[in-house]
Amino acid sequence: MRIFIISLKNALARRENILNQIASLGENPAFEFHIFDAIDGREEDREGGREFEKNPMPSEYCPPPSQKTIISKYYCAFLAKLYRGRELSPCELGCFASHFLLWEKCVQINESIIVLEDDIEILPNFFDALTHIAKNRFEYVRLMQLSTAKSCQLDEHFGFLKHYAFGTQGYYLTPKGAQKFLRYAKKWVEPVDDYVDRYWKHHNYNVIYFPHPIRQNFHALESTIGDRDSTLNKNLLLKTSRGIRKRYQKLVKYFYDSFVLSWRF
Repeated sequence: MRIFIISLKNALARRENILNQIASLGENPAFEFHIFDAIDGREEDREGGREFEKNPMPSEYCPPPSQKTIISKYYCAFLAKLYRGRELSPCELGCFASHFLLWEKCVQINESIIVLEDDIEILPNFFDALTHIAKNRFEYVRLMQLSTAKSCQLDEHFGFLKHYAFGTQGYYLTPKGAQKFLRYAKKWVEPVDDYVDRYWKHHNYNVIYFPHPIRQNFHALESTIGDRDSTLNKNLLLKTSRGIRKRYQKLVKYFYDSFVLSWRF
């Protein structure tokens, strides 16, 4: 199974940290690690289709350059402001683009993959957990959660969270799961971690593996996203539209949980 690690090329400390962790794991013939040079939304050109770099071998995954940059193709600033009261930050756009490209890669190679961000700590049960996850029936499995909400336990190792798990630090994804994410991501109006948490929108349920094989590294690395709430637009119309959408989402989630999840979990 291929494990793709999203890492900005100029985030040297993050990249060195995750590469050191990979080296300490030792070799496992069932898994291949690949560094994916993340899209940097702060760059003016906002290039799409960055090179996939296999570690430690030379790159063998290089998607063709897009005629239209991926961010300008999918991002809708107007709807982001209307729905959320603010535009997405360049870092949030780069993050969404990076995950989106890996979803496309998953469909392209027609194989299940693991996606990791570089600000994580890999735990000792990592390979055992991935081996177990690969044998399961789920199309999308989170490797950790930041939310303190209690999940509905499905069995000893898998649980379902009816709340926001927060973050896209690491997950297992099948081609069918990737297709679901792609199908409903035609317009980017929210950060990618919010999007993947809205299971009632794309039907990839928040299934979580226990015990978590990764955890957030809070100490060594700082987030590049920044404070979201500080950028909210105070315009009355935008505040009203944002409030209406939040209530609408809660209503949709309520009916989805009541009539769809009731017979799935």
